[in-house]
Amino acid sequence: MGPSDSRPANVETKTAAQRKIRRQRGLPYTNRKQQEVAPPQFKFITCKCNNDCHDLSLEMRRQVFDNFWQLGSWNAQSSFLRSTMTEVEVKDHRDTPNTRQRSTVVKYSLMNGMRVCKKVLASSLGISPMRLDYIRVKKTLASGMISPDKRGKKNPANKTHPEVISSINVFLDKIPKYSSQYSNKNRSYFHPELTKKKLHELFCNENPGKTVGYGTFAKIFRAYEVPIYKPLKDTCAKCELMNTKGKSLLAKDERDTLEEEDAKHQQSADAARAELKMAESEARADSDVLTISFATHKTQPIPHINTSVAFYKRRLWLYNLGINNRKDNTTTMCIWTEPEGKRGSNEVASALTEFLHAENVGKYRHIRSFSDGCEGLNKNETMISFFFHICRTTLVQSWTHVFLEPGHTYLPNDTDFVKIERKKNARHAVYNFEQWHELINECKFKVIHMKGKFLDVSQLTANHEFRHTDTQGNNFSWSAMKWLRVTEGSSVMEYKTSCRPEEPVKKIDFTRSGVIF
Repeated sequence: MGPSDSRPANVETKTAAQRKIRRQRGLPYTNRKQQEVAPPQFKFITCKCNNDCHDLSLEMRRQVFDNFWQLGSWNAQSSFLRSTMTEVEVKDHRDTPNTRQRSTVVKYSLMNGMRVCKKVLASSLGISPMRLDYIRVKKTLASGMISPDKRGKKNPANKTHPEVISSINVFLDKIPKYSSQYSNKNRSYFHPELTKKKLHELFCNENPGKTVGYGTFAKIFRAYEVPIYKPLKDTCAKCELMNTKGKSLLAKDERDTLEEEDAKHQQSADAARAELKMAESEARADSDVLTISFATHKTQPIPHINTSVAFYKRRLWLYNLGINNRKDNTTTMCIWTEPEGKRGSNEVASALTEFLHAENVGKYRHIRSFSDGCEGLNKNETMISFFFHICRTTLVQSWTHVFLEPGHTYLPNDTDFVKIERKKNARHAVYNFEQWHELINECKFKVIHMKGKFLDVSQLTANHEFRHTDTQGNNFSWSAMKWLRVTEGSSVMEYKTSCRPEEPVKKIDFTRSGVIF
């Protein structure tokens, strides 16, 4: 197996670095053998030497101990230890033959020159006497300064040569880069058909004299910070079509026309997103405004198990409509099973009704809602009739709905559904409806079981006559509609075919003769 694709961790977070930091600060740590190492212990001992050790109280020794380990650095601690030592020449020697005579003697001092013995000094600092000898003999330079710690400074024998790293970076620079409309415009990617293994093979073929293993190449590739593009699943069909056409068209006039259409499409998608942000701000500032977004989660199987046999069995399906209240960013999940209801506009309108009742719809005067443009669920006569019905039967004065561009929706509900998926993947299995209910509830969402709460909202369509031309005689297209508004006491719907500010608002009258509200 190759190395991990994740980016290398920060040095400060590595186990070895943390171990070193904790050891130098006098804290407990785990060594490389995974053994717990206790922190240095303060010891108060008494001695019978002729120094001032007996004048060094417990509080003074404890203060010296704490200050020493708070230095937190081997170099700083070594400098402190060297400052406690003073070497003095021996003046007189005994006339003892065949014995080694010392030329100097070391005197130790603490707390403003207070003379102490070596044994008391080491025990007060929680170190061994050998460390004092090591500092004096091995680490003291001729100038009297301490030689800095050089451990870990040597380059390992298997370190990748800088020339190899440079050659790989030069090779990667030559590979064409691409940008994606679904991410930051300043971000570049390698073509999705490439892989690290393919790039490694290309590098080896281009540089036969340089032997670079795949692990080394993959590590340098990660540091290059230009990823391989992973195509998204839920992309915009119109954008993909325009990109395909753009690659095949050669005529300048056709290319200009295509670029103009693409610019308008992107403006419409951006305008819809701006409409959502503006509605969110309006709802948080005005207590009379309710802003929501709703979307259906992908169907979930009951039971959800990873056994291969389950893929060949007909399982029960769980349906879920997520409704996100943008005023306080709370989410309500309306769930039901396949026998309890279908997955259409009746079920969507019924779930919205339950949500509005739970939110006390009577305290709002204006509702702003956002969803995708699925005609079977959200963009149809049943949902329009439902919007009219809410404005007529409650204190709501207007309902504005925006259909975001397919592939550009990025609804808050998508984030909510990801939480459910992660929670599901963390479980071994979900066997029944109750466990699904519990799982969604653990995601901190409000859960409404829709069993027995579905309404036949489609009956409301009998109150309207859905025409195919607007008040100005223009043909009305359900699929082209991106924005709509209905108001109380009227059967006239305002609509736009784009959320761009310059797009004119049109009206279409759905009044049915003989129907009086």
